[in-house]
Amino acid sequence: MFGAIDEAVRAGLRDRGLSFVFPSEVAADAWLDRALRIGAVDALEAERFISWDSFKRTISAEAEGKKPADAYMRTVFAAAFLAKNAHEPLLAAVIPRAYANLHRPFVSWIVGTLPRLRGLSEAVRRRDAEVKPGSALADWLALHRAYEAFLDEHGLYEPRYVPQRLCASGRRFAIVFPELIEDFADYEVALSASGFVSLLSAREVGAAPLRLAEPASGLAEVRMVLRAIGRELDGGADPRDFAISVCGLESYRPYLEREATLLSVPLDFRSGRPLAAYPGGRLFAAIAEAAKSDFSFEAMRDLLLSPAWPWKRPDLNRALIRHGAERCIRASWTARSDKGMVRRVDVWEESLAGVPEAKPALDHYRAVKAAATAMAEARSFSALKKAYNAFRGSLIADEGWDDLASLSLARAVRELDFLVEAESEAGFEIESPLGLFLASLAATPYVPQSPFYTGVPVYEWRVAAGIHPKRHYILGASDDVAGVTYSRFGFLTEDFRRMLSCADVDATPWFFAVYAASGTEVVFSCPRAGFSGESPPHGILASSATEASLDTDEGSASGLHHREAEGYDAERRWLSGGGEPPKRLHSVQALGLERGLCRSPRPRPSARDSGDAPPLLGPANAAGAAALLRDETGMLVVSATTIDEYRVCPYAFLYRRVLRAEEEQAGFKFEDAQLIGEVYHEALRLLFTRIREADGCWRAAHAALYCGHLESCIDKALATVAKRRGPFTGIVLAAYRGRMLHYLERFIECESSRFPELLVGPLEEEFSLSYSDFPASEEGTATQCIPGGVRLKGRIDRLSLKDGKAVIVDYKKSSVPSAAEVALCEDGSLAKAQLPAYLRLAAAAGYELDSAWYVSIEGSGASLSPGEGKCAFGPEADKGYVSLEDLEAHLLAFDQLLGETARGIAAGEFPVASREERERACESCGFRGTCRERYAIRFE
Repeated sequence: MFGAIDEAVRAGLRDRGLSFVFPSEVAADAWLDRALRIGAVDALEAERFISWDSFKRTISAEAEGKKPADAYMRTVFAAAFLAKNAHEPLLAAVIPRAYANLHRPFVSWIVGTLPRLRGLSEAVRRRDAEVKPGSALADWLALHRAYEAFLDEHGLYEPRYVPQRLCASGRRFAIVFPELIEDFADYEVALSASGFVSLLSAREVGAAPLRLAEPASGLAEVRMVLRAIGRELDGGADPRDFAISVCGLESYRPYLEREATLLSVPLDFRSGRPLAAYPGGRLFAAIAEAAKSDFSFEAMRDLLLSPAWPWKRPDLNRALIRHGAERCIRASWTARSDKGMVRRVDVWEESLAGVPEAKPALDHYRAVKAAATAMAEARSFSALKKAYNAFRGSLIADEGWDDLASLSLARAVRELDFLVEAESEAGFEIESPLGLFLASLAATPYVPQSPFYTGVPVYEWRVAAGIHPKRHYILGASDDVAGVTYSRFGFLTEDFRRMLSCADVDATPWFFAVYAASGTEVVFSCPRAGFSGESPPHGILASSATEASLDTDEGSASGLHHREAEGYDAERRWLSGGGEPPKRLHSVQALGLERGLCRSPRPRPSARDSGDAPPLLGPANAAGAAALLRDETGMLVVSATTIDEYRVCPYAFLYRRVLRAEEEQAGFKFEDAQLIGEVYHEALRLLFTRIREADGCWRAAHAALYCGHLESCIDKALATVAKRRGPFTGIVLAAYRGRMLHYLERFIECESSRFPELLVGPLEEEFSLSYSDFPASEEGTATQCIPGGVRLKGRIDRLSLKDGKAVIVDYKKSSVPSAAEVALCEDGSLAKAQLPAYLRLAAAAGYELDSAWYVSIEGSGASLSPGEGKCAFGPEADKGYVSLEDLEAHLLAFDQLLGETARGIAAGEFPVASREERERACESCGFRGTCRERYAIRFE
């Protein structure tokens, strides 16, 4: 396919003074292998096939007595120049003078432009272009003069400033595909005059056809390519017979990795990522973010709980984050004292000081904060390196690093060493070096070293142009990604580039032409719906390509159904007893079957599914589990919440209530609805306590007086919740104070008409009731006992007295339970246990029952206004969900439900949720990732 290029390389092999130069290292290595085949030779010198970057280093003549400037010296210069510009503004348009102090984000941009400024100056001189004072062009020329002076002062030269001074050392070079090289134009004149360079243009490539496949989606595209390759590998093909180039590799990479694992196709990604994306680089970013955010909860969590780097005291890390989650430690804030002094409040210090159990974690926080602050406030690269050494020496362990993390950290530290050396050579220190160091890590590509390539190589678009595998797939060739435009002065606006006759160069046609020849069989692909949305194929493909397919299975029209039947689909049918064993198992399938066959026989289905089943726990373990829920007297303690949770999914109940295996909270959850509810409850408790002490009962005539008490009750409630949940909670909830006052005033108005003259009874009091036996679950059987007995407990928000009878009140922030959640179901069962539990507890305390109410503080849309309530139980006049006539049946149903729950816990019966409940139970369950019985991840 490469035609004249092949002939030129074959002929040039006899001339040992001739070397071939290719746009990339990948292409150079590929052509070295190709030359061995087409030239019928046994060996070739590796230096005869080199990349463009290696070529530039080979032929650039160093200025006499000077050293080349590198990215580190450019960084030091740019940072120092912009810092000086902030105090003595020289630039007017590139960085407007009003923003000169905000210069740090511009450093990386300036660094990238410095090597091109000599070419800009020459273009201005050739065109005799007008340079207006204060214009961007004037700024760039001033920056160039400052950079030239810096180079001269420090005995340096910029390699791209001296391309005309080339040194070949007696060698000759043939540059292959110069149209694909971005900065070739900077060297073109000097190379043409050198006498030792010739060009092998992409025009010499044979007219290879463009073939385009258009799968329905990006996922279908990935799967079809990997299945086609996998089938060839099964037949004995070498992974190096294939290549995959991807336009926009980073968006494709997660899907390629996942599908390749599922389909057992080994991949070797030959494209590096920025050093900042690896664990070593992320450590520095996490430290910087912690300091920048004033040690917010999220930043501290990401720093302390990341598994990417090992800490000396991970236990203190977890303890600190746990305390932060429990006490709502979100972020620090600014406070003003009574004397008008402004101070910054450290949320960790304010929340944990004086909490004895948190002292070790707080001391650890102080050590982390001090070490991270030293890095963030370092005033030079050398000071940053010293602060980092102190941070690592005191906090980070030497053991426990995986290879990638350790190597990437070492490489990141080496980058810092280079910056320290550059700073020392330049002779001045850099302000805010941590940010510049992070920018350097983001701009530094890093490819983890792999001594052996055993998988199908995967390249970013442009890198593999010119290779020649047997089959080459180019994925994601859409119009918005596949285009390649080169601009010599991309930092200039279009009008300046036009004035200097430096138009952008569209290299896309040359890339498509070379790629079309880059393989015995080459297929471009553009899904109709990609991972970033819909995008048409590049115009060159849309206008010139013939239709192709990613499927190479001649036995099926699409190949898709056939291959699925031989893979996961076949396994599913076989395991279900409906088909033959699959002909081939992918590695993940084989591993799953192997582990499955090693398991003990599966227990019989749950009694909730198909009849009797043995308990999940044996007698000894069942007794031990129940003991965790017993009080000091040996009674099994049960609440309405216990009953409801056990009914939904006993298996999840085992995790949550018995094993107490709640997931360690690593994410901050500021549940404002819950916290506001706590404030409402506490404020109402304080209000009704005052009313009881002053009046004994609610007096509607004193409603205005009660409203006058609200502000102090709310303030005390806010302080109480803040003390319990952390001071940050109080700061945030203070913003709700006015709204709370409004709703509670409305509550008082409704209370005066709803419950006039009721005596104020117990407030937020816990009640209990002991059971020794329960009604049997089946008719005709005797009552059943629970060893040790059962104690029902519950906290009732308020109990008022009407003519000596109990009126139970339960506060809700907004919505209240519906009749379906309270009344008996058609089959005589209960949906929720709260109401009958409260009725039983109140009756056991000696109160005759009058009614029970749910009261909404803030209302619930159009159905319930603020302060209004619903009668859950009561006389017909109150339209209660449960009538007086239904009370006995309601309580008996509760007793039976309580007995079933207690018996199940005591017997160790913890089956998974019933089939009817499973969808709802699993949807909100926090243990799906660890539930080994039912939950599994399925990729669609």
